[in-house]
Amino acid sequence: MGFSLTKDPKLKIDEIIIVVPVKYYKKSVDRHLLKRRARAILKDILPKNKKSLRYMFFFKPGALTLPFTVLREELLSMLHTIDQ
Repeated sequence: MGFSLTKDPKLKIDEIIIVVPVKYYKKSVDRHLLKRRARAILKDILPKNKKSLRYMFFFKPGALTLPFTVLREELLSMLHTIDQ
């Protein structure tokens, strides 16, 4: 799983982009499942302030087999590295 963060002064609110490539996940059911899981996790853990940030999450092979709790911990650890 990858992560990217950019600051864009033109943004009025935070933007979240979730990328699940067809190259790794051929079935749209699998791609949508990962996107739904990511949105559910990020809705709770991302700050609700307006910092004009663009969050990009890239899912690589193996993310689909992770349990929800492990995926949550992975996303939390990625966001925690930015705060430091």
